[in-house]
Amino acid sequence: MIPLTVRSYYSLMWGTSSPKEICAVAKQRGYNRLALTDTDNLYGLWPFLKACERMGIIPIVGAELTDCTSKRRAVCLVENDEGYRNLCRLITRRHSDDLFDLKSAIVEHSKGFVVLTLTRELLFKCHAAGVTVAAAVGL
Repeated sequence: MIPLTVRSYYSLMWGTSSPKEICAVAKQRGYNRLALTDTDNLYGLWPFLKACERMGIIPIVGAELTDCTSKRRAVCLVENDEGYRNLCRLITRRHSDDLFDLKSAIVEHSKGFVVLTLTRELLFKCHAAGVTVAAAVGL
């Protein structure tokens, strides 16, 4: 089992621990892989990568994206360089576009990452567009 929806204190109002603390607890509990998925940002990425390296944990890069106008949420887990670039594009759009629509933005920039979501409509739209998706439990 791999924790795929972990938020650090870089997720305001969601997380309370530093990436370093999160990695230390993960190592203590026997995890060898871990995803950091802060909400609408990658601010904790470099401390997370550094902590993973120190603890011997394989990092999974990702972020949880939220929709501006609805309660839709999706966790995007990077698979490769293209996925990282696309995740950065999505996060930039999320912060700069008042009309950001998670459904259409993910479909447009989905190459190179996996999408986890509880939103049935988003799940079906992404799947129909060929995006790698999974129904997430307990996001």
